[in-house]
Amino acid sequence: MAAFPGRGSGSCADRAGSRAGRSPARPTRSAVVMLTVLFAVMAALAISYAASYLLARRTEIESNGALAELARRAADTGVSVGMQKVFSSQWPGVNGLLAGGCGDNQSFEVRFLPGDAVLAPGDADYSRLPLRITMKSIGKAWRQGRPDYPAVCEKSVVLELVPRALAPQPQDWPAITSHTVYQTQTVDCKLNVPYRFQGNVRFQRGLSIADAYPSETTAWQLYMDHLRKMMLSGYPDFRPFSATVTLPFAVQPSETVTTLAVLLGVETRWDAGTNVSSDLTLQTGLTEYRLFPGGPSYVIPGLSGVLENTTLGTESASNPLGLYYCGGNIELRDNVTVQGSLYADGDIIVTGSDILLQPAEMPAPGAGDARLRIPTLSGKKLHVDTFGTSRTIHGLVGLFGHFHVRESAAATELTIQGKVFAPEFRIDSRTPWDGQDWRELRQDFEAQYPTASGENRYFPLWLRNARGLDPAPRIRVESESEEPTYHWLKAGEAIYAPGPNDKTALDPSPGLRWSVIRWDSAAL
Repeated sequence: MAAFPGRGSGSCADRAGSRAGRSPARPTRSAVVMLTVLFAVMAALAISYAASYLLARRTEIESNGALAELARRAADTGVSVGMQKVFSSQWPGVNGLLAGGCGDNQSFEVRFLPGDAVLAPGDADYSRLPLRITMKSIGKAWRQGRPDYPAVCEKSVVLELVPRALAPQPQDWPAITSHTVYQTQTVDCKLNVPYRFQGNVRFQRGLSIADAYPSETTAWQLYMDHLRKMMLSGYPDFRPFSATVTLPFAVQPSETVTTLAVLLGVETRWDAGTNVSSDLTLQTGLTEYRLFPGGPSYVIPGLSGVLENTTLGTESASNPLGLYYCGGNIELRDNVTVQGSLYADGDIIVTGSDILLQPAEMPAPGAGDARLRIPTLSGKKLHVDTFGTSRTIHGLVGLFGHFHVRESAAATELTIQGKVFAPEFRIDSRTPWDGQDWRELRQDFEAQYPTASGENRYFPLWLRNARGLDPAPRIRVESESEEPTYHWLKAGEAIYAPGPNDKTALDPSPGLRWSVIRWDSAAL
């Protein structure tokens, strides 16, 4: 059979090779259109999602802004409520809490903290720290059903107490503090020169101005008369008293009134002797104190029975008055400095040298720079013992036993620049004044007088120049040039009090008054 042209045994391979050499098939038009549409849909979805996201974020931001504003308003409400309370008698005091709601999904909390966090030691106003409080108001606002995720705003207001009044004082306090020396009980007082009580003094019973010497009447009169003449001639005033002396005339030694009024030339007033009222008592068991009602409580550090080579002071944050307490007798030996106050449940014995006590000061009620002090020293008896120099106490000394300078050397020193009250005052005789023949001394002075000049024309100064008996008083109570306000501290009672007229329309009872120092706010 004849073969067909183009066909033969290799025809299958040829067909296979022919198929292998062809190009791949191209996508149809419909597939391209489908892909284009798909990409367009995806882009539209992306744009739609982005727009929805941005809209949601914008809505959320606007919602959060609204919540923040509501939180701020809640904090403002807390400030308003807190300010109303702090000026009223219903103020809960430091560490107190006020809380409440002020609308749907809104609340506030107000806390009162002691002090001012901005003030630090060394700042000019650091001493005012104990008069300041910080009122913190935290306002919150949240979405319905989501109280655990609130917007929070905190506002802080720093306030400083404006002193308007003091806590009630003992009945006799005005009379006591109007005198440099005030006797509180009807007990005889025996004093021995040289000493000096400057300013107005008050004794309640018999007063012996120079009990043991000069032992001769003529020498006595000469000594006292020449003290006055020295002062009038421009010499230092060494008289025992320099201002008004108030005492009961009927019980006085015969020479006392004449010596005061004539020889010393001081004003003398009569008044019957009386004991002070029972509301003035020794403060015992002191453990803490407050400056104002509702204010922080300060712990009073305890002291041992001996102070020596010691410096004690104030700390505005923990002990602004520098108040220290000893539960028994306390002895002051060498090198003791106290910026503050010492209170004792027993006697105070001064035996050392280089002693300086001066009280802390706070603002007093009233305008200007009036100062407020509590007593610098308070206890049963004050014993000034043995030889000692450079001893100075500034402020008020309040005693419930006697003020006693024991028999000692004439060079023994004690200066109180302020005030003293005590049931009894005793200044014992001093060596070598107590061992003299005063008649002989007076005669020797008179023998040289016709030719004397200058200091030797005055018996007290001649005694110093010729016999070594210095009339300069080293036991002194001196009035202060600028009188502060003194306050008697009572256990368990704050020092400041609301002014009697400091009431509000919402509270008929008086409340404290404050000035705004600073106002801060922050979103939390």
